[in-house]
Amino acid sequence: QEVTLWSDWTPILNPRNDGLINEKRTRFQCKIDSSSGQQLPELKSDTIMYRVCNNQEGINCQETDSLDNLNIDNWSSWSDYLI
Repeated sequence: QEVTLWSDWTPILNPRNDGLINEKRTRFQCKIDSSSGQQLPELKSDTIMYRVCNNQEGINCQETDSLDNLNIDNWSSWSDYLI
């Protein structure tokens, strides 16, 4: 059986210093292997996602797998964003 867990959004340093707020979170895959007769959890992190929010125009954010993939014209509302 496998379960997916996401960490909370964590602020990160903005390398461009352009006024955007950068955050990241990590996806963890937890699997319980019972093939050996014991139930041993296996936890691995396999994905990091980034959220970039434009604090200049309210709550406008986008989520991406890389900070290099930002589309500045593709903002969407993010209801649980907190400064």
